[in-house]
Amino acid sequence: MPRQVRAAVCVGVMPAGAALSTPPFNLMSGRCWTGSCMGGAKRADVARFVEMFVGGDYSLDGIVSHRLKLEDVDRGFAMMKSGEAVCSVIEFD
Repeated sequence: MPRQVRAAVCVGVMPAGAALSTPPFNLMSGRCWTGSCMGGAKRADVARFVEMFVGGDYSLDGIVSHRLKLEDVDRGFAMMKSGEAVCSVIEFD
């Protein structure tokens, strides 16, 4: 029987000064704890993703929750911090 992997993955950006904790037994019993930033993509992957998007290989419209003008960028950061916005984009004319 294959070994089950028990993992906790922290996704997203934590507030400044935030801390995480867990009872030591959680790690001693074989669990692992890791983080994820940009889905684990490497810097070199970003250019490839842009090329795929520009080439029409996939659309991002389904994940965009808000479209903002540049003058509303502060509002966008506030929505991100409050959790109101999932994925906002700044549109340039």
